[in-house]
Amino acid sequence: MNINGGLLIGGSERRGANGEFSAIEAASGKELPLQFGLASVSDAEDAAALAREAFKTYRCRFR
Repeated sequence: MNINGGLLIGGSERRGANGEFSAIEAASGKELPLQFGLASVSDAEDAAALAREAFKTYRCRFR
Protein backbone atom coordinates (compact mmCIF):
# COMPACT_ATOMS: atom_id res chain seq x y z
CA MET A 1 0.00 0.00 0.00
CA ASN A 2 1.31 3.41 -0.92
CA ILE A 3 0.75 6.30 1.44
CA ASN A 4 -0.56 9.24 -0.53
CA GLY A 5 -2.28 11.38 2.08
CA GLY A 6 -5.84 10.30 1.30
CA LEU A 7 -8.47 9.17 3.77
CA LEU A 8 -9.52 5.52 3.61
CA ILE A 9 -13.19 5.24 4.50
CA GLY A 10 -15.13 2.09 3.75
CA GLY A 11 -12.53 0.77 1.34
CA SER A 12 -12.62 3.95 -0.73
CA GLU A 13 -10.09 6.73 -0.84
CA ARG A 14 -11.06 10.37 -0.33
CA ARG A 15 -9.00 13.52 -0.24
CA GLY A 16 -10.85 15.12 2.66
CA ALA A 17 -12.99 18.21 2.30
CA ASN A 18 -11.24 20.45 4.84
CA GLY A 19 -7.98 21.11 3.05
CA GLU A 20 -4.62 19.53 3.77
CA PHE A 21 -1.91 19.49 6.41
CA SER A 22 1.77 18.62 6.57
CA ALA A 23 3.27 16.04 8.88
CA ILE A 24 6.62 16.29 10.64
CA GLU A 25 9.06 13.39 10.85
CA ALA A 26 9.67 12.88 14.56
CA ALA A 27 13.30 11.76 14.23
CA SER A 28 14.49 14.68 12.13
CA GLY A 29 11.88 17.39 12.74
CA LYS A 30 11.64 17.88 8.97
CA GLU A 31 8.36 18.32 7.14
CA LEU A 32 7.36 15.30 5.07
CA PRO A 33 7.00 15.98 1.33
CA LEU A 34 3.41 14.68 1.40
CA GLN A 35 0.21 16.57 2.17
CA PHE A 36 -2.51 14.75 4.13
CA GLY A 37 -6.23 15.38 3.72
CA LEU A 38 -8.21 16.86 6.60
CA ALA A 39 -11.46 15.03 7.27
CA SER A 40 -14.72 16.92 7.29
CA VAL A 41 -17.58 16.26 9.69
CA SER A 42 -19.23 14.31 6.88
CA ASP A 43 -16.10 12.17 6.41
CA ALA A 44 -16.03 11.42 10.16
CA GLU A 45 -19.75 10.61 10.23
CA ASP A 46 -19.36 8.24 7.28
CA ALA A 47 -16.43 6.48 8.97
CA ALA A 48 -18.32 6.22 12.28
CA ALA A 49 -21.43 4.79 10.59
CA LEU A 50 -19.36 2.16 8.80
CA ALA A 51 -17.54 1.28 12.03
CA ARG A 52 -20.86 0.96 13.86
CA GLU A 53 -22.15 -1.48 11.23
CA ALA A 54 -18.93 -3.48 11.24
CA PHE A 55 -19.03 -3.74 15.02
CA LYS A 56 -22.52 -5.26 14.90
CA THR A 57 -21.21 -8.02 12.64
CA TYR A 58 -18.11 -8.56 14.78
CA ARG A 59 -20.07 -8.61 18.03
CA CYS A 60 -22.52 -11.21 16.67
CA ARG A 61 -19.67 -13.51 15.65
CA PHE A 62 -18.11 -13.65 19.13
CA ARG A 63 -21.05 -14.00 21.49
